[in-house]
Amino acid sequence: VHQGLVLQIPPYEYEDAYDLAEETLAKWKKGHVSNAPIFVALDGITDPRNLGAIIRSVSAFSGHGVIVPERRSVGVTASAWKTSAGAAVRVPV
Repeated sequence: VHQGLVLQIPPYEYEDAYDLAEETLAKWKKGHVSNAPIFVALDGITDPRNLGAIIRSVSAFSGHGVIVPERRSVGVTASAWKTSAGAAVRVPV
């Protein structure tokens, strides 16, 4: 329901999994990250609401990233973004 408002949003920009892990580990070794890096790797998640809930859970447990495959998996859609309750801003996918 648009309620009289229109907004154009660019597509979600995914992080490279290797670069994300490498940068997070480097920050952890330097002491910039207090807890050990936590990454959640997913496979076969096809419901965007499930992805949003997982992103929200990773954020709640101070995770550093969610890794999804390119094929046979859902991406970050409007529904996943909404279900994440804003956690998709803080947790890179």
